[in-house]
Amino acid sequence: MAAGFNDCVALHIAPLRPLHHDPRFRALYQRMRVTPADLDELFWLHQEMQLMSRDAQNACVDNIGRLDTGVSLLPQPPCRPANRTPAAY
Repeated sequence: MAAGFNDCVALHIAPLRPLHHDPRFRALYQRMRVTPADLDELFWLHQEMQLMSRDAQNACVDNIGRLDTGVSLLPQPPCRPANRTPAAY
């Protein structure tokens, strides 16, 4: 938290959920300050990571047994315009 970590969305993945009952974790989590714009950005980033992971997995499965003839292009979503928020710096 002292270094500026504010990815509150990442703290809700399954391996970290048992920590939610620890008083030390709760104390740190409550110290996080996230603006609504930053929260929107975090949700968007996590959604993009999930979509890219799924696309890469599908590309791997689609290419099983195929002779390597070059590079497989993955779909690329358009870049989201950067928000000028304090978390971006």
